[in-house]
Amino acid sequence: MVEAVFITPLLFIAIFAILEYGLMLYNDNSTANASRTAARSASVYGTDLSADYEIIQKVVEEIDVLGVEKVNYVVVYNIANVGDPMPSGCHTNSVMGVCNRYTPADFNLPLDDAFGNPSPHFRCGGTALDRFWCPGSRDTTLAGGTDLIGVYVNTTHTYATGFFGDSKILEEQTVIRLEPDTTS
Repeated sequence: MVEAVFITPLLFIAIFAILEYGLMLYNDNSTANASRTAARSASVYGTDLSADYEIIQKVVEEIDVLGVEKVNYVVVYNIANVGDPMPSGCHTNSVMGVCNRYTPADFNLPLDDAFGNPSPHFRCGGTALDRFWCPGSRDTTLAGGTDLIGVYVNTTHTYATGFFGDSKILEEQTVIRLEPDTTS
C-alpha cells in the first residue's frame, strides 16, 4: 500500500507526459505538413495573381485536423537563400517587397465576389492583402533564377492536461524555389 502511494502519482505523471508529448508532436506535424503543402502550391502557382489565396487555402485544408482556429498567422515571403531566416518584420506585419502576412480573419475571404468578379482582397490591387509582395512580381524566369518563396505557419497547441502549461506556440517554415515559366 505504501509503495502504491509513492508510485501511482509518478505513473500518472508519466502517462500524462506521454499523452501531452504525443498530442503536441501530432499538432507539430500538422503544422509542418501545412507549411510544406502550401509551399509546394506556391511553387506551382508562381506568378498567378491568385497564388497567395491558393496558398492560404492549402494551409486551411492541411491544418483541418489541428483546427483552423489554432492558426495564429501565415506568412508568404521572399528570401535570398534557403538557410536564411524569415525577415523579422514579417512576424508582425506585411512588408513591402518582402512578405504578405495573413491572419485567420483572412482565411475565409473570397477570391471572387458572388457575381464572379475579382474581390478586393487578393490579386494585388489597391488594398489587397497580397499587394506587399505581389505574386505577379515574383521572378519565374530561367534567366533571372527563379525566386525562393517561403511559407511560415504559426499555430498554438493547447495542452490537454495543463500539467505542462496552458499552451505552446508551434512554428514551421518551408522554403522552395518557384517553378520556372518555360512558356515565355
